[in-house]
This record gives sequence, structure tokens and C-alpha cells, in this order.
Amino acid sequence: MEVDALLEGASLRVALWPNEEVTPESPPHIEGFDLPHIVSVSGDFWAKTPTVHTRGKPLVCSFAYPSRGAILCSYTPSNGTGRFIQTDRYEKREWRVVDNYYEVWDSNSWIDMEELTAAVYAGLRLKVAMLDESDVWEINPVHLPMANGGWFHLMTAMDYYPAWFRSTTWVGDIAKACAPEFAEDRYATTVFECAAYPSWYALNPDGTFRGGLSQDAQHYKRLRVFAERAHLQQ
Repeated sequence: MEVDALLEGASLRVALWPNEEVTPESPPHIEGFDLPHIVSVSGDFWAKTPTVHTRGKPLVCSFAYPSRGAILCSYTPSNGTGRFIQTDRYEKREWRVVDNYYEVWDSNSWIDMEELTAAVYAGLRLKVAMLDESDVWEINPVHLPMANGGWFHLMTAMDYYPAWFRSTTWVGDIAKACAPEFAEDRYATTVFECAAYPSWYALNPDGTFRGGLSQDAQHYKRLRVFAERAHLQQ
């Protein structure tokens, strides 16, 4: 799976067919998730659900899926723990790329903010793709947009992901960490601990933002803003 379409505004979802050997208590079925949070380094990425999943326990987690590799991940930011499983727990996994957003502003080429302002006026959902000074792309939904035609201030939805999503070596690191358990049992679960990285950002058109691990002013290398196509809103 390539990240290029996502950086052009497309949304990502995943369809999963559970392995009946792992979940014999459930009838055959398909699972699906929307993956609005993307963290991409050097072309690879993790795509993540919001942190909203619970099985009746007070701890809430998210699910994340890598662009390559046979690993899936859940993560609970409140205690910094997560779990790896192999994709063998599913018969099949398929990406769903949905072309449902269009660009309304790009820091590389756009000065006019009228189209972004019109999208806010129309009540369209927004999301941003930001390249930071560490060369990490993040895509996140906008929670609070403010714009007036010549200015904007965009706040993304608050969420968290494991800090190692930002590493360039995560593929090899995860494979090494999980190898002993998965060698004995392909349906095993490997527990890990990792600090939570916040994906809340407050973004301005002058190249500055606040958020991540610091509330000090920082600079992005590029920012793209996308609005959902009106006829696809529900």
C-alpha cells in the first residue's frame, strides 16, 4: 500500500475477515474500520483508528495497521501499553481507498484562503496532511476550523499513537521483538510498552504550529488542507 493517494486527500479504510480458528464463537463475518490518523515516514505508514474502542473495560484503545509487514497493533495511551498480533489471526485484509476529499489549501502554492473559508462556512469536514521538521507526515481530522478568507487557525482532533510510529526502523524492530512468541504460536499476542505521542496540533498559515510533544511554536515544512466533498457528507 502506497501513501501517495492519502497525501492527495484520499481516505483509508480497512476490511478484515477474521480467522474462524481464532474466533470460533462468532459466525463468519467481515470487520471494517475507518483509519483517519496516518503517520508516515520514508514512504511507509501506520494507519490508525481513533482511540475509542473498549470491550466494557475502563481502558480505551485504538487499532493500527502498517503499510507493510504481517503485524497488527492495538494501543492504549492511558497506560502506554499495546499489543501486536500477526495477520494470521485474519483470513484476509484489504485496504479501501476512498476519494472523498479535495484540496482547499497548500502551503507550497496557495495564498488565497477563500476556498478553505468557504468549506468552513458550508460545514464541510476538514483534515490536514502536515510534514514536520523531522520529515514525518501526519494526516489527522480537523476538530475546530477557524477561517476568514485571509487567515485560518485549525485544531486537529486530540488522539495519541505509539512514539515509535515515527521511527525509520520500526519494521525490523517489531519483527525482532515479536519473533520469539510468534515462532511458538502464530496466533500469539505480544505486549509492548511505549510512550504516547499526541497528535493534537494547532496550525497557522504562516508555517507555524503548536502541538505534538511541545506547546512551543514549531515550523512545518508543508501543510495541505482538504475538505470532504459535499455530496458525500452524511
